[in-house]
Parts: sequence; C-alpha cells; structure tokens
Amino acid sequence: MKSIVALFLTVALVSSAWSQSFKSAHVAADAQWVVHAHVVDMFKTRFGERLAQQMEEGDANHQLAAFRAMFQLDPKKDIASVTLYGQSETPETGVAIVKGQFNRDHISTILKAMKGYREHRHNDTVVHQWLVDQDAQTETQPSDDASNQVYGTFHGGNVMVLSGTLAPVKSALDVLNKTKPALSNPDLLRVLNQTAPGVYLQATANLSAMQGAAPAQPAQGPDFKKEIKTLNLTVGETLDTLHLKLELGAVSAEAAAQMHAMAQGFLAMMQMQQAENPDMAKLMQALSFSLDGSTIRVGLKMPVADAIEAMEKQQRAGAGVQAR
Repeated sequence: MKSIVALFLTVALVSSAWSQSFKSAHVAADAQWVVHAHVVDMFKTRFGERLAQQMEEGDANHQLAAFRAMFQLDPKKDIASVTLYGQSETPETGVAIVKGQFNRDHISTILKAMKGYREHRHNDTVVHQWLVDQDAQTETQPSDDASNQVYGTFHGGNVMVLSGTLAPVKSALDVLNKTKPALSNPDLLRVLNQTAPGVYLQATANLSAMQGAAPAQPAQGPDFKKEIKTLNLTVGETLDTLHLKLELGAVSAEAAAQMHAMAQGFLAMMQMQQAENPDMAKLMQALSFSLDGSTIRVGLKMPVADAIEAMEKQQRAGAGVQAR
C-alpha cells in the first residue's frame, strides 16, 4: 500500500481539467484520518514546478518513462487528485482514492500479467490483487491479507481505489456507490473543506479514536502519542512563500503545556546553532509555536527559494550517504 501511495504522490503532476476539491462523498463515514492532496494546485506552485523538473532528471525520468509506457498513463497529465483515509493506524487497511483519466482495459490487462495476480469480485465489480514487489517469492494462491499485496479497482470512468487488503476496497466501493454512509464528521470536515488561498494539502486525524497494534516494546519517556487526541495540518504556497500550519489538540491543558515547554526547549537548542549554521537561522525565522488552552499551534512560513534549497541539500546529503 505504501509503495503504491508513494508512487502516485511522487509522480502525480496533473492538468487542471478536473476539480481537485475534496469530496466527502468519497470517504467512509467511519474514517478517523483523512489526507487530501490538491495536486493540480501543488504543481502550479514554484515548489511544485521544481519537483516536476526533478521528475525529468536522472533515474526518476527513466522510471517515469517506463511507467508511462507500461500503463499508458502519464502521471503529469492523467492524475487529478489523491485522497487517503482509514480507521486505524494499520497502513494496510488505509484506502487511496485516485481521481484521473485511465485506460481501464489496458491497465487491467497489465495487472493480470503481474506476479501474484488474483481476481476478486464485489457485486459486479472486479477487484485486482497483485504483488507490489514483483521480485518477491509467492505461492500460486497467496493469502488475501499477505504482506506485499495490493488490491485495486475502478469506479466509474475516472476513479481508482487502492488498498493493502481486500475488505477496505469493498467498503470504499460501497461508499462510492452510496450503499454505505459517507463522511459527515464536522471536526474532520472543518479542515478538509477549507478553501484558503494556496492550500494544496489537507490532513486531519481523530487520534483518540484510532486503534492500532500495541508496540512491541514499551515507550521510553513520555508517550506523547497518548497525549494528543486530534491533529490538523494544511500546507500551501502563496506569494512565493511556503506555509504550513499544524494544530495539535491535547487531552488536557496540562499536557499541552508540557509539550509546548519541550518545544520551546528544542527551539532554544536550535537558536544556539544559528551563528554557525545559516540554514538553521532561516528555519528559526520561519518557525512559530503558540499555546491556546489544550491546543498547540505550529507554523512555518519560508520563502520558496529557501525551501527548495533546503530540499536539494537534503537530497544531495542522502545521495552522498548512499554512495559510501
């Protein structure tokens, strides 16, 4: 699931032929977290344009060309938006709703040739199953819930549904067909329905209602995961400025104050490095923290040129580590 989602989020550069706005009718009523990428708007920004240029450079360009040829799908033109949602922390149970223009028959034919392919049905809809890693070993009849599996189907002419297990795909189809209720939670919709200028990524989560697997080892130190009950995030770009807003709702004002104090301590440590690290100085100028009762707000406003420079420095550093 994560590989498929990463593929679409990384290579999706789209035209403005479709509406990129969030559609609550595409999300199940019991979703506890939702991420919506307005990819049309993102790739119109300076930061998005630079990402698009990188897609045409080096190995990324070869991979993109191979993807286009195999699936007859140009991610720069044919994918409009991506919505991710789920009820728990388990990645394999999340759902990706990808809106775009697809050659359904051709893609279905390619998938049927994939290693580990199986065909399932939900009412009159065919659901495809295949392996993410085509080099992996698999039995002739893999389990429906085996790791490394992807399940996908089409809905109508311009929607693809993807997940790491079969049940979420079936449930998502029921939502799209209006036989199951869609999202109506006002707390989640408050963030997702925002129409602020320049915003191209929205995310929201009701962390207190999410049930994940217990950690293998007990947490060391404070468990902030249990102290945060809601998370809201927006990212965008206006007037050549990259802006991020993160809002964390704590279980109590006392818990929020403790986390805010730790954040201030972290900022103080960063401030001591400003003189020797110009990049740190830029980040310090861009960051802001505030406390309002049980809510912590984190903001970032950074010139796009600085954000691009920081991204490319990290990429060069990562490439240097891999080359060793």
